[in-house]
Amino acid sequence: MHFSSRDPASLARIMARTAAAVCVFTGPDLAYEYVNEEYVRIVGHREYLGRPVREVLEELNDDGILSILEEVYRSGVPFNGKEVPLELHNDQGELRIGYYNLHFEPDRGPNGEVLGVILTGVDVSEQVLSRQALEKAHLAVENERENFRNLFRQTPEMVCIMHGPDHVFEFVNEAHVEVLGFNATGMAVREAQPESVEVHGILDEVYRTGVTAELFEIPITVTDRLRYFNLTYAARRDLQGEINGIMILGIEVSDAVKTRESLEGNRQQLKIQAEWMENVLNQLPVGVMLVEPESGLLQFANPSAQRMLGGAKPRLSDYDLTLVRALDDQGEALSLDQYPRARAARGEKLTQLEFNWQTPTGLRHLLVDSERLPPLAGRTDSILLSLVDITDLKRVEAELVRTKDAAESASRMKSAFLANMSHEIRTPLGAILGFTELLKERELDESDRQAYLEVISRNGEGLTAIINDVLDLSKIEAGQLTVETLEVSPRALLEEVLSSLSVKAREKKLKLTGEVDPEVPEMVGTDAVRFRQILFNLVGNALKFTTHGGVKCRVSWQAGCLITEVSDSGIGMDEEQQGRIFQAFSQADESTTRKFGGTGLGLALSKKLAEALGGDVELVQSRIGLGSVFRVTVEDRMDAAAAKAGRLTTSVSQPRKIDLDGLQVLVVEDSPDNQNLIWRILTRREAAVTIAANGLEGVHKAFYGDFDVVIMDMQMPTMDGYTATQTLRGRGYDRPIIALTAHAMSDVQQRCLEIGCDDYLSKPIQAEVLVAKVADLGRRRNPRVPAAD
Repeated sequence: MHFSSRDPASLARIMARTAAAVCVFTGPDLAYEYVNEEYVRIVGHREYLGRPVREVLEELNDDGILSILEEVYRSGVPFNGKEVPLELHNDQGELRIGYYNLHFEPDRGPNGEVLGVILTGVDVSEQVLSRQALEKAHLAVENERENFRNLFRQTPEMVCIMHGPDHVFEFVNEAHVEVLGFNATGMAVREAQPESVEVHGILDEVYRTGVTAELFEIPITVTDRLRYFNLTYAARRDLQGEINGIMILGIEVSDAVKTRESLEGNRQQLKIQAEWMENVLNQLPVGVMLVEPESGLLQFANPSAQRMLGGAKPRLSDYDLTLVRALDDQGEALSLDQYPRARAARGEKLTQLEFNWQTPTGLRHLLVDSERLPPLAGRTDSILLSLVDITDLKRVEAELVRTKDAAESASRMKSAFLANMSHEIRTPLGAILGFTELLKERELDESDRQAYLEVISRNGEGLTAIINDVLDLSKIEAGQLTVETLEVSPRALLEEVLSSLSVKAREKKLKLTGEVDPEVPEMVGTDAVRFRQILFNLVGNALKFTTHGGVKCRVSWQAGCLITEVSDSGIGMDEEQQGRIFQAFSQADESTTRKFGGTGLGLALSKKLAEALGGDVELVQSRIGLGSVFRVTVEDRMDAAAAKAGRLTTSVSQPRKIDLDGLQVLVVEDSPDNQNLIWRILTRREAAVTIAANGLEGVHKAFYGDFDVVIMDMQMPTMDGYTATQTLRGRGYDRPIIALTAHAMSDVQQRCLEIGCDDYLSKPIQAEVLVAKVADLGRRRNPRVPAAD
């Protein structure tokens, strides 16, 4: 029936009840015959009836959609368009782009001739824009995740990330590859390192309990030899707080351990030799003594020496020492007190001296009769002194202690850094993910959507800044940072930094001012990007730690250097805090980190960047409660050549898509969201999916259906997955069953396999893993499905 032949009142009532935009065009020029209220809401209030569509919608004449409308009128063939972008004027005359699902249907007369076109449309702009924003945010998060991993690839410490109860290597850096001899990514630890049984139990325990394990000088068998490492094992958790893997940070200390063991072996050997020598000396007929050189105390005297001295004595007499010195003066022996004094004069620490004093038997007579001293001149009797100095041994031991302390301190700093970075990264990441979820709401108005997008963008930029600071510091320490010298306007650069941070200052109700002395040149030669980064860090820090008053920047010029002083009225620091502010990964104290946040990289990075620009960052003064003053010095390099910048390119390989065409899958899951998720994942791969809402319904459908694979959730009402699986297997059901549970513990997995499940999946569901397991088990009954590996 022709549209215009319908009862107008009846037609108006029908059109008023529909949520779609509807309009009717008639005649060759497609003049408006009817529009409903939804159409007017979308297109705007215009003069429609009786006017040709190209005259009313002038802004669409170049879009091609009106040509399609005319083609439907000419050909009589309907047209369907999904998410068609249209740019239309609103009632204020502004162009607004929107997305619409459109259907053009020819309006035919009694004899089938085309009299016009009926348009129905649905506004899907919100869904399209939300999806686009979600995709953009997801790409941003993935990009920053890759940046963070690039940081760990460059660090000299071993870093690896493991996933799942089997401890599958998800990420390893170059240091780990060098130690192991190959890249273990994708391999379980027991497959990659079957000989390293020492660590298997540690990994299992950390995964089970979540308690961080810090181990020092742990022996580990790697390939064919035993090596020693300082290792930190920390549990990795998902967004629900469930443990899903382990992160490992380590450094090899095999050389230090072997050196210490060698020294210990030498010490034991020396002890054995001393005991042997003592036994030998006790049998000698000559006198042998160990004497403390300053006091003359006897540390050892063999029986012969005791006899010559007239019996056991605690020390040498003054006469004995005088005798020895007299002999030394005649060139026949070395004075006992000369050597230690000479060592002390050179500033060396005397740790232990051992003297062997050996004489002929005639010496006893000389010692008891001082008047016989002169006859010693010209005698062939002699005194032999031997010395063992273990100063170097003690120095090496002290160095080993310092090395061990430094390694332990570095391990603690790395652990604290990982914990702090985890907090700093999870904070913006939580905001990104949270507001991304809010964007999914269908009734969200435009102002809220824009506000949410701004939150996502702001936190994404904050996350990027954290990663960039860490990467820059890593480049500097590796000697890979390049600087570029260009002409820079100090005034313009200062204004740019202050303008960027003015919003933060206004939020805290602080006064942010800048001043440039008249003698400062209009242009100086430096790296604008790095200088801006320094100022941004210092001014941002000042604003962060200031709650009242303000922050002031003053730029001056002295001896070819640009000097910038940043002063604030903030919390200030005591002397102890001032001593460590330029150390990487540290702030004034832990309470500062908790209260104000931050990674503790800003000042350390700024100082190193300033040094790269030929200057420095220094703390001029700071007082508790009265604020701080920092000074930045940058050398003018107007004639320096610009440094060449390097580029890092990365590529991401895409997994092969697995086709599930022909597979019949039964999904037994009580959660509607998970039902929908699994249904979408599998049907997009061309599988046929049937849903059962609980175990009882699943058992019924499994017996009376013909399914290739059953996916069974373990926690469900009415009948849980454990009972349902046992019921199926007890009745002889032989089709593959995949267990699905939010519990990732190994004992849960073992229980699922024991009751008859063929495989196991943990939540949250990973699409590619799900598809691969379904494809692998589905090939048992349907050989058309390709292999997953």
